[in-house]
Amino acid sequence: MLDPAIYREAALRLDHHFAISVIDCGSSMEAAVTQEVLRDVDALIVVSSPWADGASAAANTIEWLSDYGLTGLLRRSIVVLNDSDGHADKRTKSLLAQEFIDHGQPVVEVPFDPHLRPGGVIDMSHEMAPTTRLKILQVAATVTAYFASRPADAHGSPPR
Repeated sequence: MLDPAIYREAALRLDHHFAISVIDCGSSMEAAVTQEVLRDVDALIVVSSPWADGASAAANTIEWLSDYGLTGLLRRSIVVLNDSDGHADKRTKSLLAQEFIDHGQPVVEVPFDPHLRPGGVIDMSHEMAPTTRLKILQVAATVTAYFASRPADAHGSPPR
């Protein structure tokens, strides 16, 4: 099981070789390893389904960040509404996106793409619809804009 110490060791090793790491913490903000990860990240991507229950969980994550004083990270967070099955209602999706936007979160709506459904390694050039690829690039552009906005830590060190 991944714990904060194992995460910290892995992050230190990865930092020597990679400028960017993507870390999937699952959905538990209370987990000790998630708490450790949140100390490190330059940006946060909150992925939600385009349905009320998924958006509720995403809203809880956003609220949790605010409640625990992580307002800097909250300002460097983006919500991705991922239509993973192609059955999202356009009106519901639009209303959910607007709710997040009204609370200050950028939102990118990723359309259904059958190539994303199985997971695993995805060849963005050949296995992804052009519209989906554009939306994924929009997510990447949004979060990379946050990298330079993270303040140095208390010791004057730049963000990792």
